[in-house]
Amino acid sequence: MIEKSWKEQRLAKRRFWEAHIQTWEKSGLSQNEYCRRSNIKKSQFTYWKIKIFKERFSPGGQLTFVPVAQPPQSVQETHDETGITVHLGKAKIQLSTNFDTTSFVKIVSLLEKGL
Repeated sequence: MIEKSWKEQRLAKRRFWEAHIQTWEKSGLSQNEYCRRSNIKKSQFTYWKIKIFKERFSPGGQLTFVPVAQPPQSVQETHDETGITVHLGKAKIQLSTNFDTTSFVKIVSLLEKGL
């Protein structure tokens, strides 16, 4: 039997954790409950979740924030049959009707921490 190379092992581990992260995001469970039910260590799950999220939201793997000169004066929402548009000052975020609420909440949370 031929052993997998170090690179292949690393890729297999990454795919394993990416699959768990995606399943958890869709599950609606808390991280603790998901780890308990999946019989995986919470510390390893957290490590990989942070690693994968950083890479997902920033091409270089580092979270970056753009400084905002003034905080938004108002937040407005408009709804139509195609989804929701959120206005934050001059910024506009358009969401389709079937957008992933979990990801949106995480993005807003990251943006709030950067302001």
